[in-house]
Amino acid sequence: MPLHKDSIAHRISFYFKSRPEVGAAYLFGSFAQGREQSFSDIDLGVLLNYESLSQKSELTTIYTVDLGRLLRKDFHILIMNTAGEMILSQIFKRGKCIFQQNSRLLS
Repeated sequence: MPLHKDSIAHRISFYFKSRPEVGAAYLFGSFAQGREQSFSDIDLGVLLNYESLSQKSELTTIYTVDLGRLLRKDFHILIMNTAGEMILSQIFKRGKCIFQQNSRLLS
């Protein structure tokens, strides 16, 4: 039985509570808009603290593997700190913040 969207968001949020380098996480794309299919991946924007940006490639891989194993879904992780304005605009407009532990990074 597939996981409900709220359950998935809760599990992702719980996962990031143990990751001090993550300031916030946003669901975006088809999943956040309720248009996902059984084969859809989960688009996830992650905002890192500035000290961790040099490790963004490694962290992206870790998050993709860990969350994929945890939820048995494919993930597309986007590090928001280095994303372009157009995609950030879409994330903030249509996405859903599911985790936040450092509001200063959002200002």
